[in-house]
Amino acid sequence: LEGVTTALIAWALFRERVTPRVWAAVALMTGAGVLLTGIVTGARASVLGPLLIVGAAIGWGVDNNVSARLSHCDTLILISIKGLAAGLFSTGLSWAMAGSLPAMRDLLAGLGVGCVSYGVSLVLFILSLKVMGAARTGAFFAVGPLAGALLSLTIFRGSFTWMMGIALVLTAGSIWLVAGDGFTSPLRQVDAHQK
Repeated sequence: LEGVTTALIAWALFRERVTPRVWAAVALMTGAGVLLTGIVTGARASVLGPLLIVGAAIGWGVDNNVSARLSHCDTLILISIKGLAAGLFSTGLSWAMAGSLPAMRDLLAGLGVGCVSYGVSLVLFILSLKVMGAARTGAFFAVGPLAGALLSLTIFRGSFTWMMGIALVLTAGSIWLVAGDGFTSPLRQVDAHQK
């Protein structure tokens, strides 16, 4: 849903040009994500969880679009501010819920993992926002669930399922659609319009 909300917000609020190919890519990636969630029909569950997921997706969509508008700023400063804010929030929330911080060794290990995983992905994400805009980057970023599912096969020795196969085909189609979509950087479009 993050890719969907990012594209919708980019198009509706920020007037980003979203082509039919990008909308099709977002639809394919949404389908791939649904296949990978393991939804079981007929199960009874609270509506609170799905509503919180939708709320988080909307929040990420807003964040992605605001980050796209700020991507012309110094990338290192933007990433440092976002990373520091996220790290402090997560640490504070953990402290509030657990009543204490983890041992210093565990805290430093978590910091190291966060710097590598979150930090590197954020650098690539901000650079993509700068070049491609929020909607296209959101469509590409939705590859994450499939990558996680495929990586879990190696880590947890799982088996490749037909749903993963279909998700792989949908993801490949989505990437093909976005990669073949001729576009001008949204920042260049704004600059050209202002001139």
